[in-house]
Amino acid sequence: MLDIWHAVASHIDIISPNIYREDFWSVCYEYARLDNPLFIPETVHNERSAAYVFYAIGQHSAIGFSPFAIDDIAEPESIVDDGSYGYRHTASLWREIRARVRGFSCELGDYRLQISFTRELAERVRAFWPGFPYESKVPAAGLIIAVENDKYIVAGTSFLLKSLPKDNFSSNVEILWVDEGSFRDGEWILGRRLNGDETGHGSWVYFDDKPRVHESCIIKVHSHPLI
Repeated sequence: MLDIWHAVASHIDIISPNIYREDFWSVCYEYARLDNPLFIPETVHNERSAAYVFYAIGQHSAIGFSPFAIDDIAEPESIVDDGSYGYRHTASLWREIRARVRGFSCELGDYRLQISFTRELAERVRAFWPGFPYESKVPAAGLIIAVENDKYIVAGTSFLLKSLPKDNFSSNVEILWVDEGSFRDGEWILGRRLNGDETGHGSWVYFDDKPRVHESCIIKVHSHPLI
């Protein structure tokens, strides 16, 4: 009905959806158009919205996102992974712990980024480390911005980020540094610098169930000739 609304009520600037359906992403696709920027004035008020906000902004450049009664989260234990990504690949938290988990990969800047959804991986890790600090209430979600070809700002929850060469075999890639931080009035406020076991010695960046922001610089350390 968007075309009809735009034709008969052209004085309306934005037509916005209240989204309570399970297929949140499909509603975003319908409303995010060149003539209708996406603004979500109302949506579910549970932890799933912590994932939805990254998707709405990152995929559809949403200009607003407002869960209903955001100050009154109810029944967080009822949230489940929607399983919309069927692709599976091997993710490794330590060399001795490997698991097949949901995720995907994409090229951004000079590298291929591999994103693993950590819910299943965490369960494997917990078998070796019962006190592993992970809560599986929030679905995996995130936003990755390439500010340079080898430098990224990453925000999100419940995923593992690994950087690989684009051709996947001619070179090795290592994370040079990872800083935690936040933005205040458009300025980056530096927090902790992560290293050692916190980044798998330059192999990956882990996002738990609490939204975090990392700025990381990624470099190639050496290349292997094809055999």
